[in-house]
Amino acid sequence: MKQHANNEGIRLKNWSTGEVLYDTLHSTSNVKALNCRSTICTANHMNTIKEVKPIRTGDAVLDDAKKFIDEFYASIEKFESAEHLNRWSEIKTQIEESDGYIMKTEELKYGATVAWRNAPRCPGRIQWKKLQVFDSRHVGTAQGMFEAMCTHLQYATNGGILQSAITVFPPRQKGRCDFRVWNSTMIGYGCYKQPDGTLLGDPFNLELTQAAQKLGWAGKGTRQDILPLIVQAGDGEAHFFDIPEDLVLQVPLRHPK
Repeated sequence: MKQHANNEGIRLKNWSTGEVLYDTLHSTSNVKALNCRSTICTANHMNTIKEVKPIRTGDAVLDDAKKFIDEFYASIEKFESAEHLNRWSEIKTQIEESDGYIMKTEELKYGATVAWRNAPRCPGRIQWKKLQVFDSRHVGTAQGMFEAMCTHLQYATNGGILQSAITVFPPRQKGRCDFRVWNSTMIGYGCYKQPDGTLLGDPFNLELTQAAQKLGWAGKGTRQDILPLIVQAGDGEAHFFDIPEDLVLQVPLRHPK
């Protein structure tokens, strides 16, 4: 694998067939540098959103919606069919009236799988066609979010035989707080600052542990306390929920000495 001299991308050759392709996806990604430090590795954590961008409106939404729906109908071999044109008319009307539109479930599933396929840093994207999409856009409460996440976790862990899944909550909407999950990973260990300044547990989760404690959560104070899920629904109020023990799969480890 090497960079092509004409900047066409990274040259990929299939040695069994002789076919040569050029991957340009990496050059169009906007992945930011990892926030790793000497004592903390964040490579396996999702990026935390520091800046909330304003909701897009008008032509920006319309242009992206047109590109997406064209690509969707091309993928199912119905490009410029009557169904395609009627659907675009529906979408255009919704955007003009509300600056947004509601995807059908099959459109949502297509968008989620393609987004994963195009994720430049994810080594698991080879399984993109097998992604299980849980449509939870009907959920309106923090309790509902927690229940949906438990369903997600049970499916994804699958007794130790992992399965790829994504759960989609309601989209951003004017006049309503965003639906958010505070945890960077669904299962994580807490971290406690000791009187001498040392940290007990996973240093990456120190701030999340402190946030959970402010909400009323109390861990056992060990290095292997499973953190609760902290979520907020459209009302913007954060709630914490302890994950049922039977949904948390852990590998027992011990030092050989």
